[in-house]
Amino acid sequence: MRPKQLTPDNIVIRDIQPHEVDNAFRLFEEGIMDGFMKYFRSTIHSFVYFSFPITNIAFITCCLTMGVTASFIYTVVAFLLCFGIRFYQEHLWNRLYLKSATKSYDIMNEFAYKARCCYKVAVFDGKIIGTVAVQDASDETSGRSNVAEILRMYVVREYQRRGLGRILMDTAREFCTECGYREVTVITGTGNMKAQSFYRKYGFTEVDRILMRACTDNSIYTPSSVQIIYLLKLNEK
Repeated sequence: MRPKQLTPDNIVIRDIQPHEVDNAFRLFEEGIMDGFMKYFRSTIHSFVYFSFPITNIAFITCCLTMGVTASFIYTVVAFLLCFGIRFYQEHLWNRLYLKSATKSYDIMNEFAYKARCCYKVAVFDGKIIGTVAVQDASDETSGRSNVAEILRMYVVREYQRRGLGRILMDTAREFCTECGYREVTVITGTGNMKAQSFYRKYGFTEVDRILMRACTDNSIYTPSSVQIIYLLKLNEK
């Protein structure tokens, strides 16, 4: 069944309430795993992201199998093995990331009750269908002052591509302006093409790429751990 029409009159953007924290985390988890599937599908069209060592070994094995055995069946098996390991590593990275995030996931103290921070929810027809958060990312030691970071940007799947993402971004941007921030950053995975396109259209520009661990006590790296940092100056749009 198609959801009801979204209009500014029936969407409420407001601060999160304590009793809604569990629901917000479920949306966060849904967004992470949804992004994981989008990322994996995007890599099917390009081998450039095959940077995890075990995946490289499987890919090399695939090539050697063809060269040594000249067997199509063996090569297909090696090829499927390559993608199987790839999928497993991607899934493991995301589960470890969620496990790590759960340990320190305190929305009210880290966002809602903190100065110059917020956690907004989009409510439609009595339920939360989107979230966005703002956190102070200023670092005086490096000379980066009045910089905010947008996090937890997610719209429930059936309500995507209907303008809600921009409404949430506008809300976060307005909050940052009111708090005196001069720049806003947002981070997304290299394979999340949809998010990248959205941020570029909104006016963000790519400024850096970083390698992110799934959790602090694990050294597993996968291609999805490469994150893109986007920047928006608040006097531009």
